[in-house]
Amino acid sequence: MKKVKQSLAAKLLELAHSKVVFPVLTLLSFLESIIIPIPLEAILIPLMHHNRDKIWWLAGCALLGCLLGAVTGYFVGALFYEQWATQLYGLFGSQETFEQVIGEIESQGFIYILAVGVTPIPFQVAMLGAGIAQYPFLLFLLAAIIARGARYFGLALLVYYIGPAAGRVIKRYKYQVAGLFTLALLGFIYYQFAA
Repeated sequence: MKKVKQSLAAKLLELAHSKVVFPVLTLLSFLESIIIPIPLEAILIPLMHHNRDKIWWLAGCALLGCLLGAVTGYFVGALFYEQWATQLYGLFGSQETFEQVIGEIESQGFIYILAVGVTPIPFQVAMLGAGIAQYPFLLFLLAAIIARGARYFGLALLVYYIGPAAGRVIKRYKYQVAGLFTLALLGFIYYQFAA
């Protein structure tokens, strides 16, 4: 196991200094957002740490890949729901959970997508649900940009200031950080629209 970790670390270091780091990261982020259940942070934190001069570009590539995945998921939900309904119920856990998510998107839309985007809930739930519910695409995209941008650029900020320890901080406090960030984001949005 130790050799596997050392080999992966060496590969990441090699990738961090290669010319293909940006397109590879964009592709990995795209795949992570639609099909591969791996935490992108495990790859992103070492890449950011070893490329501090390009940290914001790396966050941007991660965001771009995620948004491409989100758009794909949205249109899969919008166009193929009828054919894949049974499989989609399985992805959501049950038909009841699926209907609950669709109801939340129909009633809370933007806020729901934002909240899912910054919490540990898989973003596939929001992107497929938004497509199925026919939530306005541009509002969905705006919510995804804000939520996932906060995730990746927030991670870049954390890595910039505390280095590779960012991974341990995220792992230990992910629910607290996600909860506080969601509350701060909702408070900001409420203040903007209530004023």
